[in-house]
Amino acid sequence: MPQRVKALLAPPVPRRNGAMAAFAVLVAACCTSLALTAHDTERLFEAAMHAHAAGAGLHAR
Repeated sequence: MPQRVKALLAPPVPRRNGAMAAFAVLVAACCTSLALTAHDTERLFEAAMHAHAAGAGLHAR
């Protein structure tokens, strides 16, 4: 119990701003990567749909 009281009365531990900044940069990079991948995937699906539609038009004749 006395150790806990000493810990509570001691000055706060300094923050690690470098670690917080690195974490924020990592999260931002992950979000950006996810958004770019989603956009590229959407473009690939649209291209595949157009290619399929063009191929279906050739077979119908």
